[in-house]
Amino acid sequence: MDEEEGFTGGADEYVTKPYDIDLLKVKVASIIENREKIKKKYFQKMNYIISDLEVDSSDEKLVKRIFKSLDDNLSNPDFGVNELSKDVGLSRMHLYRKVSGIINQSPVELIRNARLQRASNLLKQKKMYVSEVAYLSGFKELSYFRKIFKDYYGYSPTEFANKNLSAEN
Repeated sequence: MDEEEGFTGGADEYVTKPYDIDLLKVKVASIIENREKIKKKYFQKMNYIISDLEVDSSDEKLVKRIFKSLDDNLSNPDFGVNELSKDVGLSRMHLYRKVSGIINQSPVELIRNARLQRASNLLKQKKMYVSEVAYLSGFKELSYFRKIFKDYYGYSPTEFANKNLSAEN
């Protein structure tokens, strides 16, 4: 019963006594290695297209639920950590621990970076004004969007769009 409760609570492993210290070390090393693989697979390029992912671990299932929720809700400016935690079925604190452990970002940073990624994709299309891109990406204030976009990419949204347009020519 305790073991089942531990896994439903989000544990990666459950150790019973007496335990073999060598086996414990191997399990810990495996968990760390798997998390590193997940980080590399999903977050180096911050690519939010997840429809064709193979799910084979509890962390990957969680990541898939998180990104599905992000994809479905990013344009909603009121979507935040509370809504994300409800959507994926974790408490705010547990979501924070899991996201920080897997992604090395807080849920707030993850949501903001996902919005910035969506904005950059929209700007690359060069079909909308910067204000439209900001609102479609879930930002309420244009000035805040411009500031954090420039902090993240090193270019203002307009410069970014023009830079990407000239790179295509």
